Amino acid sequence: MSVIGFSTDEAKDLAAEIRFRARVRRTDFALAFYSWEKRSEFRALDLSCEEELENQIDCLVHRLYLANQLAFAVNYDHDKTEIVIQNPQNLKGGKVKDDMKYLYQQLSSWEYNLYTNAGRCFISDDDLETVERIKKHLLEKYSDIWGESSRPIYEGD
Repeated sequence: MSVIGFSTDEAKDLAAEIRFRARVRRTDFALAFYSWEKRSEFRALDLSCEEELENQIDCLVHRLYLANQLAFAVNYDHDKTEIVIQNPQNLKGGKVKDDMKYLYQQLSSWEYNLYTNAGRCFISDDDLETVERIKKHLLEKYSDIWGESSRPIYEGD
């Protein structure tokens, strides 16, 4: 197992792709993004307010990026006593491909690269569950984009 250290540009692209998907399918995507507890709060909110969801998306991707950088550093710089991680101040400006297969593959890659060779992961279970919910949403809502032979097998709940 190896860990890929993603760049800040790749984090910006991931955030842009998720934000775009949230804009296109606002309600469906938001319900997939939030936990069961948060869904009831979301339903009570004004659904036209996308600023809150976009902020939550940016926060999630920011945490994914930091956890990935930490996993990469711990995995490969284990002999160092100090770890320096570039902290992206802004995740705006990424490129959007508007490709759900690409988004699914990116989320899967990011999820895989949060773990060190020793199995350490530096992100919360809640964030991992959010990534799993988004991936499951992409598989369920957009099943027509997956050919039967190319459809990934969902391993979550």
